[in-house]
Amino acid sequence: INLGPSGMWPCLAVDSDGYPVVAWSTAFILPFTPSQIQLRRWDGDEWIGLGDSATPTGLSNMSGKCHTPFMALDSSDYPMVAWIAIPDTVPGQHCYMKRWTGSDWSEVGGSASGAGVSQLSSPDFASDVSCAFSPDNQPIVTWSKVTPNPANIFSPFGNVYLKRYDGEPWIEMDGSGT
Repeated sequence: INLGPSGMWPCLAVDSDGYPVVAWSTAFILPFTPSQIQLRRWDGDEWIGLGDSATPTGLSNMSGKCHTPFMALDSSDYPMVAWIAIPDTVPGQHCYMKRWTGSDWSEVGGSASGAGVSQLSSPDFASDVSCAFSPDNQPIVTWSKVTPNPANIFSPFGNVYLKRYDGEPWIEMDGSGT
């Protein structure tokens, strides 16, 4: 399924026809080589990409390290993929998301640029992303935030955060996003 010499962190969803949709991260081959999120879906005959999802830049198309994708399908079987990335443009590690519109991969309310959905400040790091669609097909993304202690060692404890997109901007549900 994967396109290059290696793929890591696969995630799976099954559409309403019973066909699998798989997303994964390209492997960290070299320390300074970007990794991307790629996706293919089974159409009954072959594995196909959606838009740029099966190209080397993938659906993420970021400079930096993208990893640990999580995927959900909306009521039209269009995927949303959330992932964690260490971008070259913003300090820290953040949670990002794009959804398939039927013709291209689109960020939602800044979800795939800057500090993404999580909007964390350094030295905080996002990890353990998950996502789902609400009954009205609005994306909901959750992640954990970890803050290193003064010795720059990550605590085994973090906090769980959640944001829902409901037009503009991403909203918290009773303080769940800060």
